[in-house]
Amino acid sequence: MFLTLPFDRLLDMTRTVPSACANLTVCTIVARMEGLVGREPTPVVELAEAAT
Repeated sequence: MFLTLPFDRLLDMTRTVPSACANLTVCTIVARMEGLVGREPTPVVELAEAAT
């Protein structure tokens, strides 16, 4: 146990980095497919008016 304890943090980071990169990649691909990348964000006022 004492031999693996120092390496646990390194192994955890090794698993976390690819997971985070994959999540960011998928979010970017979906946003591009829906046309949300490269356009101006909708102001909150317009969103509130559309909800009523």
